[in-house]
Amino acid sequence: MTSFASSDIWLAFIMTLVAAISTFMGAMTSLYFRKVNQVTLSVILGFAAGIMIYTAFMKLMPDSISILSSQLSYAQTKITSTVWFFVGIVLLYPLGYLVKLWKKKEVERYDASLQYYRRVAILVLLTITAHSFVEGLATFLSFLATPLVAIPLVLSIIVHNFPEGMTIGALFNKISDSMNRRRAIFYSVIASLFEPIGALMAYIFILKYSNPVLTGILKAFLSGLLVATALNELIPNSQLKGNRKVSVQSIILGMFIMGVVLVSASIF
Repeated sequence: MTSFASSDIWLAFIMTLVAAISTFMGAMTSLYFRKVNQVTLSVILGFAAGIMIYTAFMKLMPDSISILSSQLSYAQTKITSTVWFFVGIVLLYPLGYLVKLWKKKEVERYDASLQYYRRVAILVLLTITAHSFVEGLATFLSFLATPLVAIPLVLSIIVHNFPEGMTIGALFNKISDSMNRRRAIFYSVIASLFEPIGALMAYIFILKYSNPVLTGILKAFLSGLLVATALNELIPNSQLKGNRKVSVQSIILGMFIMGVVLVSASIF
């Protein structure tokens, strides 16, 4: 394992913990709104979808291709990144099926609308949790490698983690009649903690068994998972009840904000 100063390792862990707090604070902000109406939900889901799509195509996939191209040929890089991108997309469907089976016992307890939103909430929670885990890996390793480069990366993660957390909170707020807030808070904590858990896994395993190809594959896979979640879950739900215009504007705004954040991070 590469040797690092203990102060650098602790600071890297602190960076991931701050990013986790951003996700949790976003969740608490929308979870404790008095009531999330459909327009508010449309804005939050559309904004989060814009962030996810832009992050997938303008950050994760380019990073994946860059990392893989340093280890593989041009053709191998394209094939590997493309295959794992679509593996990420396809995985959402069995996840959705498993969540549906898990929630099958609710058929008699809740109406169809509430069952639907509960399913969406769990799927989005799983996706954001996976995203947080990979971000924890990336933040920890990038900080140890080049701290000056990692600081703007962490700032960009903090900025987009907050609306992702708001998405979790808004969906749990929507289904608050069927789920007490204590359980919603517990789920939000779990999703947030996967950022430092990812850092811990990086410290225990990846620093010892570092593999750039695996890192590139993970980024391509996560890119596909984010795109599938945005297109299949967030955008359709943000456009319910005639809120298409609000949804599209929110998606564009999310992309724009994430674009500004990523460009600013690369400059400063």
